[in-house]
Amino acid sequence: MVNIATVLQEFASRGIFQSDTTPATILLPYHAWAALNRHVRKGQHGLRVTTITPTKLSTRDPISGHIITRHSWRFAAGAAFHLSQTQPNKQQPRILPETQSSTYPGDQQKCPL
Repeated sequence: MVNIATVLQEFASRGIFQSDTTPATILLPYHAWAALNRHVRKGQHGLRVTTITPTKLSTRDPISGHIITRHSWRFAAGAAFHLSQTQPNKQQPRILPETQSSTYPGDQQKCPL
């Protein structure tokens, strides 16, 4: 990771010491924390990092009609959050019971869930 020095400097400016950081395991984007059943605390600012993401562009050749796919890489800016900026979610994911009907019993309105 090219940004490690910058990330560690940003951590230090926020009171998170280098000994408490392992960027590959505790520095994740917002949606990755949500997938791990954690949320970013209100008011926390993410560290700006540059990532390299693969891209795929498909076009149709006007002469032969074949689809031509090109693979490339692009740079993207994103925000990542440290473990200390997150909290576990209080509620467990809600599992809805499986029902045969999408309406309330005795009511013909659709269920909002």
